[in-house]
Amino acid sequence: MIDAKLGDFFDVGNAIIEIKTARLYRQTHQNFGEYCRDRFGIGRSYANKLIGSAERNHLLPDDLPKPANDFQIRPFLKLEPGHFVKK
Repeated sequence: MIDAKLGDFFDVGNAIIEIKTARLYRQTHQNFGEYCRDRFGIGRSYANKLIGSAERNHLLPDDLPKPANDFQIRPFLKLEPGHFVKK
């Protein structure tokens, strides 16, 4: 599922959220970092940035254009979700 959409970082982030939250990585790996490295070729730190980007994307107002890549939303990672305008 993720491999086919690796270019869409929000979809990837959402899928990784599900994998991490449900601990699906434990079916094959002892920890989340090893799973991300083996499965996607990314480190735990980058996986967590994708998770944060996907979470912050959901908080952005619908009338704003969505970021084209994860680098555009990274400044928002410094903000706690409570600092976003309520939808």
